[in-house]
Amino acid sequence: QIKKTISKRDSINTSIVSDIIDKYGWLGKNIVGFIGNYTLALIIENADIKTQEKYLGKAREAYKNKNLEAYDYALIEDKVALRKGQEQQYGSVVIIIGNKHYVAPIKDVENVDKRRAELGLKSMRVSLLNSGIKWDVNKYKKDLLLLEKEKIEY
Repeated sequence: QIKKTISKRDSINTSIVSDIIDKYGWLGKNIVGFIGNYTLALIIENADIKTQEKYLGKAREAYKNKNLEAYDYALIEDKVALRKGQEQQYGSVVIIIGNKHYVAPIKDVENVDKRRAELGLKSMRVSLLNSGIKWDVNKYKKDLLLLEKEKIEY
């Protein structure tokens, strides 16, 4: 029942946000404030892949124009890549299996911190502290084997 309710609300929120972005473009914090801007991003981050792909270009443009926070931009980019069967660029998607956190597959993991720095994001090590993950590239590579076995859908 709870999943059904959440799904219905997500659908309604996605419809509302889609209408707003279609009519006005991506509204930055200069127009809707930090929370309004974050809400737009959060709803797109959690929307279906079709919606995410539809607004990815607008998210890129908004980020370039400083109307979208770097973290939210990275998360949208990464979620779209993962859902398309690609690896994420910025390492922003963390998944939970049981009670353990794992970083979803990252393209060219050795250079992820360089890409993150280019966006103004903290390093993987610092960023993951909040998730209780100690960033270790070798452990990450071992964890990938587990994720492949689990056949995670992003």
